[in-house]
Amino acid sequence: MKTLLTHPRPHLDDICGIWLIKKYLPGWTDAAVDFLPATTERRDDAETLMVGIGRGAFDEHKGDIGESATTLVWKSLRERVSDPLDVAALDLLTEWVRKGDTSEHNVAEMVAHGSWLPAEQLHASYVRHGKDSQALYVFGAELCENALLRYRNEVELERDWEKRVEFDSPWGRGVGLETDASGADDFAYSKGFVLIVVVHPGNGYRGYRATPSRNVDLTATHAALVIVDPQAFWFLHHSKKLLMAGSDVAPETPLSNLSLQELIKAIR
Repeated sequence: MKTLLTHPRPHLDDICGIWLIKKYLPGWTDAAVDFLPATTERRDDAETLMVGIGRGAFDEHKGDIGESATTLVWKSLRERVSDPLDVAALDLLTEWVRKGDTSEHNVAEMVAHGSWLPAEQLHASYVRHGKDSQALYVFGAELCENALLRYRNEVELERDWEKRVEFDSPWGRGVGLETDASGADDFAYSKGFVLIVVVHPGNGYRGYRATPSRNVDLTATHAALVIVDPQAFWFLHHSKKLLMAGSDVAPETPLSNLSLQELIKAIR
């Protein structure tokens, strides 16, 4: 049986490297994960690959200054990943792991992404499971899966942002966006916009969101939509800053077919 070896209490770069191999290297999806002392020196073979130990291809300790086990693995696998969004997301994820392993993170990076692959959570999980290295790997691999989705979402949002439509609203600068990425509202607020109109092509959801810091009231917009778009169910939140047609919490409600430009036009 194929086996991936690393040291007990694996670090994030070892965990992420193993996760990448199991995810993207053909024939290794079901490989076992086992642990040997960090001082182990042995060759990789057809049935065994070592990550972070052994002084082999995926062990940075052989003299790969500035690298990590994760980046060594990723460089060997990058051309195997066909989805451009995944490639871009994994470039960011593996660089984040590398910087953590080499203590290169700055404060801004920690604020922006520190919660995605939190080292303190790995330590807490290790202690909670009785210092079980296998349990630590499983938990860390799940964090990597989640982080891939987060980075992929970030890449998708920044790509779609290039096609945004800016407009003037009664309350200040507004922006319209077609994207299936989440977090578009906070992203827009960080750019100085007070209102965002979003169309999600994948699920057909549409909505308006306004920054909490401004006195925005979408009541009149809601009234206008009820008239021009009567077949859809438009929900106005009690804050008057959120107006939507379609939501995962109410998937049975009728959706709107209005275009982004028509939604912008309906703002009152």
